Amino acid sequence: RSIFYFNAAASAIVLVLWIILFRDSPAEHKQLSKEEFQIIKPNERQVVQQKPKVPFREFFSSSSVWAVLIAAFGNYIGISALIIFSSAILKKAVGLTDMQTANYNAISFFMQLVLKFVGGVISDRWKSVSESFKTRFFNTLSVGIPGMLMIATAFMPADNKILCAVCITVIQSLFGFNSAGFNRAAMIVTRQYAHFLVTLCGVFVSVSLIFEPLLVWKVAPDTTWEQWFFMLVSHGAILAVSNLIFCVMIRAKPAKFTEPRPAVEQIEDNIENS
Repeated sequence: RSIFYFNAAASAIVLVLWIILFRDSPAEHKQLSKEEFQIIKPNERQVVQQKPKVPFREFFSSSSVWAVLIAAFGNYIGISALIIFSSAILKKAVGLTDMQTANYNAISFFMQLVLKFVGGVISDRWKSVSESFKTRFFNTLSVGIPGMLMIATAFMPADNKILCAVCITVIQSLFGFNSAGFNRAAMIVTRQYAHFLVTLCGVFVSVSLIFEPLLVWKVAPDTTWEQWFFMLVSHGAILAVSNLIFCVMIRAKPAKFTEPRPAVEQIEDNIENS
């Protein structure tokens, strides 16, 4: 019962913080520096006054958009099973105690949160390389390396409990770096249309939450280490391949369809939306 109370209190605190910190316009936010506002300002008027119509043809013709979608698909499909069933894997397949399972899981999710902030800060302050390099680098840390580590973990003997548990913990922790990987690339590439791309990525989350439990029920119903071999290898391969495709295709710069359009086109869109 205490877990439910804790989660309810945490949700209430987050809601209050959102109410305090959120503003409709960047100009109204007191914590936004002048330098940051100057970066946002060129598109601020257009976005605030009217929600822009998504240019679907140009949007889905962009290789960088597809790079983000593929990376997001690989990320959420590749890690969902491990995150959802990590407690069962550590307890039943690896053979840890309840307390050990709780500790390893707590560490992995805490580190994932920490690395999200660390990745974002480092990416913002790393000025000596291009945005494309940074998104490739952090996406490899958050998707590519966990994928390869997941495959390697599948070949480890379950008798080596500590090593298996540490590998699973590290895999889950490294996903925190995705804040500076494909997520950052999505914002840079699509700019004022980022809401649509983020929505598509959210669809992958929903699909993974529906599909992965069914797959686990079919492939690893007894949650043994031998049954999870296929799950770890296949999902590790999905992560590694999706990261490779992302690194090849991504160009972390605003897509052409985000550039300001002639006034006539904007008027036509306004008429269609009215």
